[in-house]
Amino acid sequence: MQSKFHFYLQKIHYDMFHDVWDWAGKLRTTQTCPGIKPYQIYGALVHLCDDVLYWCKGGCDLTTVEQAAKIHHQLVYIHPYPNGNGRFSRLVSDRYLKACKCPFPNWPIDLNKDGESRKQYIAPLKSADIGDYEPLIHYMMGLKR
Repeated sequence: MQSKFHFYLQKIHYDMFHDVWDWAGKLRTTQTCPGIKPYQIYGALVHLCDDVLYWCKGGCDLTTVEQAAKIHHQLVYIHPYPNGNGRFSRLVSDRYLKACKCPFPNWPIDLNKDGESRKQYIAPLKSADIGDYEPLIHYMMGLKR
């Protein structure tokens, strides 16, 4: 069922950051932490987009917020770009929720700085890394607009 939505993801990153970085919208080629191996990025994005397409066709029993949390986490986990992945993944999950006519989080503005907000954000992402999405879902729901 291979979708082509992963190209839209690259365009979103480009649109967000082309005024900041020359490489905006281009997949990273070096290893990062977090992040999967660079040669796995393209396939992981295709797989994520295929999952989302399947969900949109009614193929799962996850709630829309659960789906958005998985989208957000997977984009952070894949870490497709050298920088901007958190902001990018939050925007993509927000757009998904908005397209589904659901409220979306009002993310703290200081997530890129060390501090309490970042700790409260990173902890649920780390839980999702080991398959426990509940803390991320609860975190996102607690930030709804």
